[in-house]
Amino acid sequence: MYDFILNSRIGKLGFITDDNKLIKINFLAETVDVFNQDSLLAQKTGRQLQAYLQNGKPLIGLNYELKGTPYQLKVWRRLQTIPYGQTITYGKLAKELSSSAQAIGNACRANPLPLIVPCHRVLAANGLGGFAGETTGHLCNIKAQLLALEEKYSRKSA
Repeated sequence: MYDFILNSRIGKLGFITDDNKLIKINFLAETVDVFNQDSLLAQKTGRQLQAYLQNGKPLIGLNYELKGTPYQLKVWRRLQTIPYGQTITYGKLAKELSSSAQAIGNACRANPLPLIVPCHRVLAANGLGGFAGETTGHLCNIKAQLLALEEKYSRKSA
């Protein structure tokens, strides 16, 4: 099912591609075997993700395609404008897009390319909020790690 699977400091990530474009990233169980493909896309994606997760280097220039409903695409395009190291609340984003916080959360949950489309930068009004369909547990811990990483490296570059 996966075209390549990478082991990273936040866990194993499975990638699905179509026509040499990333179309899906999944967070996988630790028991899944890692395998890399020799494709240029796999190599570039692996290098960039490792640089992002180890040194906070922003992800740029990856070849991907977003597939979703018109509403989801609208939300995902807006998520891509949230500056590195900054956050926005579900409520504020909902107000900007004339929507509801719940609809924004649903679009974030359906995000096929977490890390590339930075849904981790969207927070609840009173805390972290969910991540990738979970409101507690491992994936929320990953969200906290990503936010801490970006905060650390955005302060260094300021």
